[in-house]
Amino acid sequence: LAANSFIHNTLLCALYREGMVTQAEQFKQYMSRMKISFDVASFNCIIDFYCTRGNMHEAFSVYDNMHRYGCSPNVDTYRNLLRGLCKGGYLVQAKEFMACLVDIPYAIDQETFNALLLGICKDGTLDEALDLCEKMVTSNFLPDIHTYTVLLSGFCRKGKIVPAIILLQMMLEKGFVPDIVTYTCLLNGLIKEGQVKVASYLFQEIICKEGMYADCIAYNSMMNGYLKAGMIHKVDMTIRDMHHNEVYPNPASYNILMHGHIKKGHLSRSVYLYKDMVRKGIRPNNVTYRLLIHGFSKHGMTEIAIKFLDKMVLERIYPDRLTFDVLITVCSEKSRMSNALQLFNCMKRLYMSPSSKAYSAMINGLIRKNWLQQSCDVLRDMVESGLEPNHTHYIALINAKCRLGDINGAFRLKEEMAALGVVPAEVAESSIVRGLSKCGKVEEGIIVFCSIIRAGMVPTIATFTTLMHGLCKEGKIADALHLKGSMELYGLKIDVVTYNVLITGLCNNQCVSDALDLYEEMKSKQLRPNITTYTTMIGAICATGRILEGQKLLNDIEDRGFVPSYKDQILEWRMENAMRRLNIIRNCRKEITSKNEVELLHADHESMHEAAED
Repeated sequence: LAANSFIHNTLLCALYREGMVTQAEQFKQYMSRMKISFDVASFNCIIDFYCTRGNMHEAFSVYDNMHRYGCSPNVDTYRNLLRGLCKGGYLVQAKEFMACLVDIPYAIDQETFNALLLGICKDGTLDEALDLCEKMVTSNFLPDIHTYTVLLSGFCRKGKIVPAIILLQMMLEKGFVPDIVTYTCLLNGLIKEGQVKVASYLFQEIICKEGMYADCIAYNSMMNGYLKAGMIHKVDMTIRDMHHNEVYPNPASYNILMHGHIKKGHLSRSVYLYKDMVRKGIRPNNVTYRLLIHGFSKHGMTEIAIKFLDKMVLERIYPDRLTFDVLITVCSEKSRMSNALQLFNCMKRLYMSPSSKAYSAMINGLIRKNWLQQSCDVLRDMVESGLEPNHTHYIALINAKCRLGDINGAFRLKEEMAALGVVPAEVAESSIVRGLSKCGKVEEGIIVFCSIIRAGMVPTIATFTTLMHGLCKEGKIADALHLKGSMELYGLKIDVVTYNVLITGLCNNQCVSDALDLYEEMKSKQLRPNITTYTTMIGAICATGRILEGQKLLNDIEDRGFVPSYKDQILEWRMENAMRRLNIIRNCRKEITSKNEVELLHADHESMHEAAED
């Protein structure tokens, strides 16, 4: 019977260790029916299974049932539970559990202290970790090499390299021989603090030359350090050293090297590394494919990126959210909306939702193609997924609906935007006015504008300005100026953009004197005219031959430093020169803005690479 019990318990443990939960539960029920008793090793195995998977509720449920089956917990039981709490981030509960164990005889051993110490060090509370070490000594448990390694790792994680080195010296003085795990912790700490040269010295002169076996993890740490320092040649050399020392690279080794070459734009080298992995029987993982997909997407090779995604799925490696996000964003920016929607639907089938950035890219891409129904569907999906849409999504859709004549659809979107509380009611109403005005339906815009006023709401400055622009385009200058008066009545501060709209409208309708009056009014309010103001005024003055006003305007432009002073040249030449230079400045600013956008995009991809590395 004892042998029978032993065999059954051994089989039960084996099923749990292999993750065969259904079969294990069925076998457990069979043991109960056959009245075969469970031993403490079986309970510990089950508890460890649930703790490893972060299911602490189930782990403690098994622990609570141990007494019912006539089995008492032992030190392994308590240690597994404590380790599970720490690993799951339940540090407060872990400390409370440890406090309860103090009163139970033989419930704590050195490994139990080390498990809690690891959790505290990962939390970054080093003072508390040192206090626990003191408590460990008073409980007649002397720190071992694992204790010192955990503490050293905690110091390194917080960037406290000097205390970590002092601790290493203490270990040596007490007769402990640091192992590769200890040195790898120190390597990671040095690399994190940017001390790659020191880390390289430690690796080459101490680890490799002192007869210590550097494992794959140590090599990967060093390669990661070289990569962060931009020393891609050193990464290549390190992986060659691994082969020479018969340390076999793992997927992480190749991923680090691939990451470095992708950062440098060496895509062909990255593909070679991918093929080399496969050739050597090293199975590419999620990170491998993510790096390749990000790299090819970043360099505009979306087709190849999608092929890697297909290959990834065929190999039953399911893409993560970040991988989908990059591809959806790139496809949307390139107006490949069919691909973007396919990827989006694939995410939904995998019970994933895109990020806010990917949703935005999709909505904007669909609007550019006038696929308004799909863009509305994606917007509503965004809301249902719990993400808060930006008011710009709704306003862009409202503008598009108005442009295509779907006024009812625009109003429905406006109501939805207000109901969700994305913007205040007056902003939601104002978006309709702007949408109608932008597509030339100024009369309809005025009707909605008047309804806003009657409801006691104040339209936004942007609404006034857009409506003025529409009126000016239709030559209704008096109505536009009347709106300016209304703005002032409501206490809204007229900005440079509004003045520019009115000045442009007046100049286009040959009301140059009125435009000059507005220009002077603008200056009197301490508003600084911009390049648009000056180019509009120069064009109008040149067309009407107003020499005196032209001279005053040139003096203003020269005082602002936009153009050099050429007092000795004739006025006409100076005006033409000023116009030419102002246009050059405007074009340069556009190029700088475009360049900044590119740099920001590259920065986004860099952060994605960092996330892939992590």
